[in-house]
Amino acid sequence: MAPEQFLQGTLRPATDLYALGVVLYELLGGRLPFESSYLEELRYHHIYLPPPPLGDVPPALAHVIMRA
Repeated sequence: MAPEQFLQGTLRPATDLYALGVVLYELLGGRLPFESSYLEELRYHHIYLPPPPLGDVPPALAHVIMRA
């Protein structure tokens, strides 16, 4: 979920861009940016923390994904 969804804010086109970034992160990184069994912990990570760096992804592509 995008941070604004967790915060029950207005969904905008940026929400879809965030979702695309998460899908690309998982596709190229082989894992989700954040994983947890606890919804509150997952919520906190998505709202306040940057995802871990992508490993073997070209820097320019990793920058685009992290920006999304």
